[in-house]
Amino acid sequence: AVIHRVLQLRGNAAAGVCHLQQYTALLQRERHPHDLLKSLKEKVSLSFDRLANYTAVDYKDYFEIVYNLFSRRYNRWVTVKVKLEDHDNPEIESVTGIWEGANFEERETYDLMGIRFLNHPNLTRILMPEDYDAFPLRKDFVPLEPKIEGGELVWHKPSTIS
Repeated sequence: AVIHRVLQLRGNAAAGVCHLQQYTALLQRERHPHDLLKSLKEKVSLSFDRLANYTAVDYKDYFEIVYNLFSRRYNRWVTVKVKLEDHDNPEIESVTGIWEGANFEERETYDLMGIRFLNHPNLTRILMPEDYDAFPLRKDFVPLEPKIEGGELVWHKPSTIS
């Protein structure tokens, strides 16, 4: 029943649907699922008012953003997965305007995976140094080497990989 209401919201925007007991996953075709996520939260018949978990997965050729949402009103879960095809320059619309709690999680994802969140209020690194030019949770990550040059800490790509 829930999934039918969601699909009515989006027409054919959902590329696929998976059911596992009382858990539903939507595979989103659109790169900017902002309208869908906003409707999932605000539509009374759905009321997915809690962004319970947010993460990203690196599949080497593309990224997937995963939103785990919970409806406290109906005691239901739904997961929305969005595929980001551009692995070299991944970006997606920020959901901080829908769930303020996404602020930290989007910053963490940017910091560790390099995914840019369009219209984020403060998209800055929180774990790695601002001048660190790599993203540690990417599958293609190569650690940078710290060096002191002229009294400043500078990060360099390693000259050889053993």
